[in-house]
Amino acid sequence: AGGLSNAIRIADIAGLYGVPCMIGCMIESSISVAAAVHLAVAKAGSITLADLDAPALGQFDPTEGGVHFDDAQIHIDDSP
Repeated sequence: AGGLSNAIRIADIAGLYGVPCMIGCMIESSISVAAAVHLAVAKAGSITLADLDAPALGQFDPTEGGVHFDDAQIHIDDSP
């Protein structure tokens, strides 16, 4: 989509027309996924599907906190 700003535009336009969106990731750390989760929550009216499991697939994530996985659920910390 070209970053968060363009993703927000896409979600807003899709929302105007009632078109659902999906957000996903490839091979990313939990830093990128945390941003995507926040976007998905902020635009939950149009982003109805998510595939954000990349940090759970890797052997090493250089971050602490942020995103936690519990089966099919993604949880984010309250910390900044």
